[in-house]
Amino acid sequence: KIMERCMLIYLQEFCSISHSPLQFGFKAGYNSEHALHSLYSKLRRYTSHNHTILGLIIDFKSAFDNISFSAIEAALSDNHVPPHIIHWIMNYISNRRIDFRLGN
Repeated sequence: KIMERCMLIYLQEFCSISHSPLQFGFKAGYNSEHALHSLYSKLRRYTSHNHTILGLIIDFKSAFDNISFSAIEAALSDNHVPPHIIHWIMNYISNRRIDFRLGN
């Protein structure tokens, strides 16, 4: 956990440049509450003008399990993350093994 925290702190400088004003994750001082408030504000604005609202919410269950590791590597490289950090991240997220014991 200590290493994960160190990497998070190090990588936050690369994630601090938001590509969208609607990005709330990995953005200092923002969380899901901010995302919900933003959505709520927009809904109130449109409904106050009698506009019809159509919404679609998708839950990407296990989305991380289905992402291409090469896409992650390419995104990190495109954002100028140093190669040794990319190597560490790719090592960390691939070939993970979980051991557990049920009962005795």
